[in-house]
Formats: sequence, structure tokens, C-alpha cells
Amino acid sequence: MQTIAQTISGELRLKLKSAEFWGLLFDGSEDITKTEQEIVYIVSVSSNGEFTSDFLGLIELGADRTAQAITDGLVKLFQEAGLDDWKKKLVAVCTDGAAVNVGVYNGVVPKLRRLAAVGDSLVNILCTAHTLENCAKSADRNVPYCETFNRSVVKLLQFYLQKGGAKHTAVLKRLCHENGIPFVKLGKFHNIRWSAWRHETLLKISRLLPAIKMQLATSDNNDLKHICSERFHCFLANMLDIGNILKITSIRFQKEKLTIGECKDELMVAIGQFTLLLDAEGHYRRTHTVSNDDADRDKTNVLRGLIEEFEIRYDSLKSSDHFLVFDPSTWPQEMQGIHSFGNTTVCNILQKYEATLQLDRDTILREWMRLKQAGKRLAATSVYDLLQIINCNPDAYSSINTLVKLSLTLPLSSAACERGFSHLNIIKTKYRSRLSHARLSALMHIHLSKKTTETFDPKPAVDLWMETASRRFKQGQGGASAASSSTMQEVEIEDSEEDTEEDSEEE
Repeated sequence: MQTIAQTISGELRLKLKSAEFWGLLFDGSEDITKTEQEIVYIVSVSSNGEFTSDFLGLIELGADRTAQAITDGLVKLFQEAGLDDWKKKLVAVCTDGAAVNVGVYNGVVPKLRRLAAVGDSLVNILCTAHTLENCAKSADRNVPYCETFNRSVVKLLQFYLQKGGAKHTAVLKRLCHENGIPFVKLGKFHNIRWSAWRHETLLKISRLLPAIKMQLATSDNNDLKHICSERFHCFLANMLDIGNILKITSIRFQKEKLTIGECKDELMVAIGQFTLLLDAEGHYRRTHTVSNDDADRDKTNVLRGLIEEFEIRYDSLKSSDHFLVFDPSTWPQEMQGIHSFGNTTVCNILQKYEATLQLDRDTILREWMRLKQAGKRLAATSVYDLLQIINCNPDAYSSINTLVKLSLTLPLSSAACERGFSHLNIIKTKYRSRLSHARLSALMHIHLSKKTTETFDPKPAVDLWMETASRRFKQGQGGASAASSSTMQEVEIEDSEEDTEEDSEEE
């Protein structure tokens, strides 16, 4: 197992060494034993323009969860992976908004900036998916009724899923069957943390609400009486409208290949949909035909809060706005304006990363002009279309190709780390809670590898295992080893027979 993990790490090391730039994703969480684990992913773009996000390793923090401990762990991880030129190639970092990561003076990101060759030009992007959740939570806190609504939802889920929940669920299922209501099983109540899970939970409650009201009408649980109110019903319908927008945006922000242009477009679409909901009734309002003045006022306040939070919290993306120049959808429509478009921006990027880039300014501008003309003529619509143009004639775009790859190396979401924690919890369970850090890291490398049984070549791992396993005999000594092993077995049999005979004589 260790040699398989080492083989996979060796292939990753070769791929990363051929890449010109790296982006870093990392996030922390506790495993089953309450040990703080930092999961690290690395983003790179290959020579042919293929974007990949790969698991780099685990950092076991234990009790020391300071920014210095995380930074030291990252540096050690680079060294163990054989990536000695990380200071020169690291250009971007994506984290959540935790203070230990983004603290102005003593956070992990400022410490990495002091180590990286690009210095203050190291781009720090707050995870777009985490930021979306923070926007939703902040908008909820500004509306007092949201706390009552969320508390009622949690208590309802506990009513059906915790102690005595099986009996209550059976009654609900019978009521649904008697009244022609399709029954759906409610999920776990702790899954309402993320927008997509929360929306699915609210959607199930909405479908079951008529049967739930029938059951609660005869229940003596006073904590759930509010669920039968008209205000709860109306606010639930409004939250389904809002939650559907948040769900779609959140899922798209969790894409692996997310560009800065696509991210900006998704934000504008979400804000536009929120604005429409302020002026018109949503789909679920028309379906349920319920209305309540207090719930409608709360919906308006939530929507206004979301729009305001989106405009404030996604401010960190402005540090990457200059890379929008490589998104053909932002180019002028007229051919006359294309000649001067982006020239100053490209020169600024070249100057900003001069510690890493060794490129000639005149050559860059000449290739940039040629790339714009080709992109316009071939109707390119994304940065990936530009990469295809470059790959068709790499000699003509050898310098500008470097800047285009740099723009793709920006990680905009740390959702890969969250998915990594799910895999970590699959591997390290309460039945395997004593896994060592080395063994756990090796299993994570194998589990998160994109290799399959069809694509993985086991020979390098087997050869490495044969070379490093000291208990195995060296090649060329197989016959002598087998003979000596056979002789030893015969001696042991004879000794055991003699012992048996002596024991019999003594008896």
C-alpha cells in the first residue's frame, strides 16, 4: 500500500514539475478522533492546457492549530513531495474566510507571501462556495423571523429522526397514503448546513406539509405548533424560491474548472434573479397560492440582504479582475476596438509577476495581438477556446501561452477539500480510529487518485516494493533461498519429532 501511494505521488511530482505555476487549496477539519487535519490540494495546468486539481497531502496539526503550524506543515509537505521550487511557482491560494488563514499580519496567507517569490502579488481568493454560505447566513441574521423558522425546521426534523422518530414517521407515511400525498423520507437534520442540502430538505417538508399539519394537529408538542401557521407556510414557499437560486449557484461554484469569468457571470445571474423576486411572485408562491404580509415582508428583507452581501463579500475577486482580459466574452464587439483592448492590462500582469516570469514585453504584445485576431476570427467564447488556438500553433504563442495558463491556475473554490473530508471520514472510521498519519495519508493518496484498475500500471509499485522490502530476498538468490528455506523447515520438523519422542519416553 505504501509503495502504491509512493508511485502515485511520484507521478504527481513529475506532472507538477512540468507545470509553470501552482495554485494551492487547503482547509481544516477534525476527524473521528477529534484530531485536526489539514487537507491540501494543488492546482496546475499542463503543457497542453489541461487543468487538474490533485490531492497533495495531509497535515496533522493536533493541539497546535496556529497559522505558523499550518505554514510549517505546508512547507514540510512541499519538501516531502520533492517540490523544492514551490516558492517560485506558487502564485495563488484559495481558502475559506477563517482568521487563522487570512489574518492580515499573522495569517497563513501573509506568511506564504513572505516566502513566495511573487511576494505581495500572491493572489488570495476566498472560496466562492464558502462565501455564498456566509452571505446566506448574514442575510438570515438580519431578519429576526429567520431564526424562528430555522429553529422550527430543526425541531421538526428531530421529531421524525431522533428518539421516537420511527413511530412518528410511520404515522406520517400512513397519512400520506390515505390522502394521496407522495411520501418522501426526510434526510438528516445536520445536512442543512449547505444551501443545496438545505433546499432539498425544505422541498421535502413542503411536499409533506399537508400531512405534517394533520399529524401535528393531534400532537401535544407545543414546539411544533408554529409549523401549522400560515406565516410558516408562506415563508417556506418564499425560501424555496430563494433557496433554489442559492442551490444552483452553490453547485456551479463547486465546479473543478471554474474560471474568473464564469464566476463573475454566475454572481450577476444570481443577483439578477434576486432582483426579479423582489418585483414578482416566485414559482412556489404561484403553486401554493398562499400569502402572508409578515412573510412577504421578511422575504423582501432577505432578498435585499442577499444582494447587499453578494456585493460586499465577493470583493476578494476584484484582485483577479485583470485576468478577465483572457475571457473573449469581455472583448469589444467591433474589430476596431480589439486592437487596443487589453494591452495595458497584459503589460501590468507581466510587471506584477516579473519575479516569476522572464518574458519580453514586445514579444508578449505581438503575440497578444495575434491571439486576439485569431480568437475574434474563430469566434472564441472562453479562455479554453484560446488554449485550443494556442495548441494548434504553439510556436506562434509561446510567450502569451504562459500568461493564459497563469490565469487558469487561480483556484476559486476549495470545494475539493470538503469532498476530501468526506473521503477521509470513509477511510478513518470509529473502527479504524488508530490509523497512523503515514498510513492514513497513503490511503488518501490511493483513494483520491484519478487512477482506476484499468489505467493504473502496478509494475512500478511492485518493483519499488521489491527493492524496499528488506524481508524479501534479492533477485538471483531465489534458488539458494528456496533451498535454505526447505532445509530449515526439515530441521524444524526433525527437532519437533525428537522433542515429541523425548516427551513420550518421559511419560
